[in-house]
Amino acid sequence: MRPIRGQRAAVLQLPTFKCRLRTAYSAAPQVLLGGRRRKRVAETGLAALGTRCKSGAAVAGPWLPNRRAEYRPRRRHVWHGQGGPLTVSPLAAPNPLARAFVDAAVVCGHPRNPDFNGEHVLGAGLYHTTTRHGRRCSSATAFLHPVRQRTNLHVFTHARTLRVLLEGDRAVGVEVFRARRLERIDSRREVIVACGGIDSPKLLMLSGIGDPHALEPLGITVAHALTGVGAGLVDHVSSGLLLQPRKQDLPPPASHIAEAGLFMRSRMPEPGFSFDIQFHVPPYAPPWAAARGTPRGMSLNAVVARPSSRGALRLRSADPMDPPVIDPAYLQDPVDVAVLIEGLREARRVAEAMIERGDIVKELLPGPGAINDLALEQWARTSAECVWQGTVLVGDRCVIAAWPLGVDRRKRFAGTAIFSAAGTLIAAARATWIETPAPER
Repeated sequence: MRPIRGQRAAVLQLPTFKCRLRTAYSAAPQVLLGGRRRKRVAETGLAALGTRCKSGAAVAGPWLPNRRAEYRPRRRHVWHGQGGPLTVSPLAAPNPLARAFVDAAVVCGHPRNPDFNGEHVLGAGLYHTTTRHGRRCSSATAFLHPVRQRTNLHVFTHARTLRVLLEGDRAVGVEVFRARRLERIDSRREVIVACGGIDSPKLLMLSGIGDPHALEPLGITVAHALTGVGAGLVDHVSSGLLLQPRKQDLPPPASHIAEAGLFMRSRMPEPGFSFDIQFHVPPYAPPWAAARGTPRGMSLNAVVARPSSRGALRLRSADPMDPPVIDPAYLQDPVDVAVLIEGLREARRVAEAMIERGDIVKELLPGPGAINDLALEQWARTSAECVWQGTVLVGDRCVIAAWPLGVDRRKRFAGTAIFSAAGTLIAAARATWIETPAPER
């Protein structure tokens, strides 16, 4: 692996840095959002090695079942690890507006939560981040860099995987495009596909694993008929308020922007889940606000954390360089609309408390005229953005985002088409195709 040095390396370490080692995708025009295209980012480069590649990667749990991976710079706690390589730290210097949001949410009746990764997740608080001494502590920093000198580890950058090579029901290698030429990399044991929720199913379909009715018209030979690949696309949708703060500071380099948050239950939560609305509170104006002529501001963003809408992902062509057709079907399910409207109403309630406290001057958008559900729904469809990363089905009845399937103590999976809870597909060299029913919803 050729290390990145100099000024570029320093910029990569900043929590505010938006990683450019990604493939920028756009969703198909969303009819229910007025025909707009939403940006969707599929992580590549360092992300293929397990790096979230976000700006400081705010974490909200409970997460990391194996606490040995975590390092906390402060005192030991029953909910956290201490000696692991991945550093998780509280914010060193939170923005005053982030603290003001938390205080206002507490006034509105939400519990103060000093640690979303602790005993419970509900409440308002400041996000902890994967940072170390003010710098990003990515998965690559924590896990890859300390072992990159191993003779059995080879890291290729600026390379694109075109397809998984199959012999019967065995994954025997991958075909990659690197240094302007095709290259075959053979595997003696197993192939692990970790391209995220968008590029993983895309790679499967390019390899001939998917719905024959979708692959054959593109001239792709079907190696295994698995109709669920690319189906059931789930993504999170967000909308929020734009507020005018009384005083605003520029973000320091050690900020990851969305410093404060809130987790709450709507009036219609899914059984078994502790929350279904999450708030991101950047104490700065989002890019869309600057595009509307409001460069200074503060946003309170409500996120549908347990979306019910289901979309799909399919290939545009047999060319691996073509982006896939991504249709998340945002706000197709009325439940998502109702949850988002409730989130906007709660955001406004907290904003009013901030106005009474003197932290906020007024609400700029959607403005005090958007009172009833119809007006808030129209605003949500106009301003909606996508958040996090989508997940898809890999089999007709197999979900990739909630249940680790068939894994043993050595993290081996039982089938060539099974995803982990993190959305990582394991294509084992010696296994049969398995479709595991998801738990009843």
